Parts: sequence; structure tokens; C-alpha cells
Amino acid sequence: MKQKRYSISVLAGILVISLLWPACVHSGGNRQKVSREDSLLSVDLCLKGLGFALNGKLEESLDAYSEAIRINPWNATAYGGRGMIRLGLSDLEGAYQDASRAIELDSTNADWYGNRAYVEMLRGNLPGALNDLNKSLQLNPSYGWAYTKRGNVKYMMKDISGACEDWKIAIGYNETEAMDSVHRHCF
Repeated sequence: MKQKRYSISVLAGILVISLLWPACVHSGGNRQKVSREDSLLSVDLCLKGLGFALNGKLEESLDAYSEAIRINPWNATAYGGRGMIRLGLSDLEGAYQDASRAIELDSTNADWYGNRAYVEMLRGNLPGALNDLNKSLQLNPSYGWAYTKRGNVKYMMKDISGACEDWKIAIGYNETEAMDSVHRHCF
């Protein structure tokens, strides 16, 4: 049985990659260090992974991100990128694990919470998705995509007025999916 793959344009829209990551990141209160050379190599591999992904080469992208993680296991961007590729390959458990690890390494990045929320939506864990979207919006109150997805989750949870409220906010950030949802469900 062939697994469903998610379109690369959806994946690229979900993941906003911050490639100029510092060589050291906080992990559990401890500073974990890698050499400058390894840090730069890990960033380069993330760029390669992104390039492969944008060209539809998901297996090659997965390999590049995995190698970036092997070289620098504290690179949250590599985990975030690999998680989105795993999502594209329909590996929801792997995508969830990578998104969670990205959050462990950098709990201040709204994108990581948004990524994990999207995976949670697909896994059917709506309360978990809602929690992560709320956290994402606390970190970045201008994150239109997160308002759209939170509206979708609220709609699936039968909170129509809450969904419409979020979609209307998302429209202010030019989210076309939210605009379509408002027209279908809020009048």
C-alpha cells in the first residue's frame, strides 16, 4: 500500500528555516558546544537538505538533515527540517519526535511549536495541536499561519465562533486558507 505524501509546497510553507543558527544552543540549561567547523558544516547540510526538498528529493533531503544532526546534535534547525521531511514521507511519529526535539533545543521558536501542532492535527490529537498553536502564538503573535491552523483545530473541536475569530485574524496576515474558511463557515 502506497503511503500518502504531503506536497513539498505545503512543507516549505510550514517550515521557516533559520539557517544562521549559533554554534551553541541551550539544551536543558547546559551549553552544548560543537566546533565552529562542525557547526558550519551542519548548517551547510541543512541548506543542502532544503535544496533537495525544494526539488522533490525527499530521501536525499532526509539524509542531509540526518547527517547535519549527526555532526551537530544540538542543531534545532536540522531537527525541524528533518521533521518536515519525515512528514512529507508520511512518517508522523518521526516528524513528531523531531519537532519535539527542536522544541527541547529551542523553546523560543514559534515555528517548532507550529510544526509539531501540524503533526498533532494529522495524528488526530486536537488538544495537543491546540496547546502547541497557543504556545506558538504566545511566542509570535503575528504568526498568521498559526491563527489559520488554530482556527482549523477549533473548527474540528466544534468551536465555530472561536475558529471564525482566528480565521478573521489570519486574514489580516494574508492567509488565503483562512479567507476561504471564513467564507465557507462564518456567515
